[in-house]
Amino acid sequence: LEALLHDKRDCALYIFPVKALARDQLHALQALLDALELPGSSGDGGRIEAGIYDGDTPEATRAHLKKKARVVFTNPEMVHMGMLTQHRAWGRCA
Repeated sequence: LEALLHDKRDCALYIFPVKALARDQLHALQALLDALELPGSSGDGGRIEAGIYDGDTPEATRAHLKKKARVVFTNPEMVHMGMLTQHRAWGRCA
């Protein structure tokens, strides 16, 4: 989190074995970010944007996460099927 706050180019990938854990951690991170009262909104880069990238994520949201999210919560299957096969689309987080 500290690196994300200091460098707007940084990204983090959190991999959980089940979707429920990813959802719990996303809610915890969002609560922490809200408590920090960071300036800006998710649209202007001032706020750390986070989301879940899994089999239930709609295509439009997946595309948005690839372009904008700085914290992505996912599972091993989606890393294998949805990220490694599209590694160029995820290049900004490499």
